[in-house]
Amino acid sequence: MSLRGVSLSLRGVSVSARGASVGLHGAGPRVVVASVTWDYAAGSDSSARVAWNAFPSRRTVAPGRPDRSSRTPHDGRDMTEQHPVSSSGPDHGPPPNQPTYGPTTGGPDSFPAPGPYGAQPYDPYAPPAPYAPAGQLPVGQQPPAGQQPPPGYPAGQVPPGAPQVWGPLGPPVWKDPLPAPGTEYHRFLRTPRNAWWKGVLAIVGFVLGYLIINTVVGVGAIAFDVLTGRSTWESYSTGAVEFTPAIFLATNVGNALSIPLAMLLQWWIWGQPKRWLHSVAGVFRWRLLGRSAAVVVPLWLVYMGVSAIAFPQTSGITGPGSFTGESIALLIIMLLTTPLQAAGEEYGARGLIMRSAGSWVASPVPGLIIATIVPSLVFMAAHGAGDPWLNVYYFVFGAAMSLLVWRTGGLEAAVVVHAVNNMMAFGIVILAGQEINLDRSAGTGGPFMLVPMAVLLVVTLLLSLLARRWKVQRTSQPTGAGSPAAPGEPAAVLPGTEGNATH
Repeated sequence: MSLRGVSLSLRGVSVSARGASVGLHGAGPRVVVASVTWDYAAGSDSSARVAWNAFPSRRTVAPGRPDRSSRTPHDGRDMTEQHPVSSSGPDHGPPPNQPTYGPTTGGPDSFPAPGPYGAQPYDPYAPPAPYAPAGQLPVGQQPPAGQQPPPGYPAGQVPPGAPQVWGPLGPPVWKDPLPAPGTEYHRFLRTPRNAWWKGVLAIVGFVLGYLIINTVVGVGAIAFDVLTGRSTWESYSTGAVEFTPAIFLATNVGNALSIPLAMLLQWWIWGQPKRWLHSVAGVFRWRLLGRSAAVVVPLWLVYMGVSAIAFPQTSGITGPGSFTGESIALLIIMLLTTPLQAAGEEYGARGLIMRSAGSWVASPVPGLIIATIVPSLVFMAAHGAGDPWLNVYYFVFGAAMSLLVWRTGGLEAAVVVHAVNNMMAFGIVILAGQEINLDRSAGTGGPFMLVPMAVLLVVTLLLSLLARRWKVQRTSQPTGAGSPAAPGEPAAVLPGTEGNATH
């Protein structure tokens, strides 16, 4: 007896046909169930699956008759063969002209084509494989063992863009090198990357670097003077340093090199881009420099003229002099390099050191006090004066410049005041035909030093008020680390802050 049936499964991509037969072999029945299934996937090959299932029944064999079940090729286990469909002939795949049911194009419910023997089974819940151009490995995927990587990738290396393999703790947390919007200049290094020892390392590193640079450059200038016969080694043994053109140039260049030194230390220790040392806007604001110079230069001309008449000892003019060829050389060096010398001292003292000290304290007011005192002490010690009045003057000078940097949000105005002061101080001596002798020994200062201190405080107050009127940007704003406001265009103003990045 045989039973055959055909069933159609409307899943859109599957047609199945099943048949069953029951045969009486000997004294007992034997049931053989066979099924054939064709699976279709639009745009891919098909597969045919044939299965035979034999279920022997319990029976007894009559005496003298052979056991025919021993001749069956089936052993009672499920045997399955999977044949890849080929276009070589009609023996593979579904019958010709077989109708298809369901979608004829690929969709989310379609099944992929079967892989070669030994391939992993299809997992509908597995994430999609990463995309990669032809001939390249997906991001983070290594070539299989025994195979070469795609062209362009060295053997044993992960293609560009592949994630780094980290330890059990995972990748390190990325920390922003820039502070939050609304941060003032002296607190600019209080970022997620800050640590108390970084400020100490920055100050010590800058002082050591400054000493090394100026020693090397100074010794070179002294050797040049000795070799050219301008001076002798014995003239320097007394400690008195005469500012020859070579010494003057070496001093200014050594101080100017403080600018890249301070920028490199800030970038190396905190990872902050070097341009953010200029100001909170991330650019050097030339417009603010010009405005400050227009205010400071006239005031300083009046101050230096009155001081030369009322206090000639402060101007360095000791008597009649002669304007020589060396005076011309000194004047040219002063015009070209003294502004850079003054800027170098500001970038070192009011730039890196002020910010390093300000990074130690979280509170703004105590942080400002520490950020003012520490660089002023370093600035005073760097001049090496032996007179107490001169030391007080240098400390007041440093404190006034620190407050000016705080009120303007950058170093531009302080560079102007420092450069104008030094250029006029040296210019008067050079134009008068005098030798530049920096005598800072005890007794060279006095109460008359209160006059330049008062002038410094007045100029600082005036520039601070003008900066507020000019709406100068005093705090950081969210212009982005990689795209500061272009010159002539206002920066994006954060609520609660004020100012223009170009002033």
